[in-house]
Amino acid sequence: MVLHYDTMRPFKRGWSSFANDAALEITAEADAISAITLVCPSTELRCRMEARWHRAGTPLLHGAYGNPSLLRHWHEAWITHMHQVAGHRHRIIAADPSYTELTPDRAAELIEGGEALPLQQSSAAPSGSS
Repeated sequence: MVLHYDTMRPFKRGWSSFANDAALEITAEADAISAITLVCPSTELRCRMEARWHRAGTPLLHGAYGNPSLLRHWHEAWITHMHQVAGHRHRIIAADPSYTELTPDRAAELIEGGEALPLQQSSAAPSGSS
């Protein structure tokens, strides 16, 4: 099963954490979870949302997507949540043509406007490989 999830969903609904979201309850039932989180700079997210501002709820997000610190906070909360449910089977990928795998720190930097720097070769290897 594939679950496409908006990591800003709890913020939009006024929840304090991902644990409050019934849509994620399915993760508690799974025997194993593999997860991919796509990240891009907050400026790019804001441009994408501007194209959708005619939808309900977007005035709240207008400020959120213009606030890299808030986006970073929710990103870090998501990474923590995914570490709890998926562990080492969670990958963070730059949502650009390079599809570079990122560390949590590099992903946070990218959200705040940095460049997607590749992982060190030893870090990018899947668990159990040499």
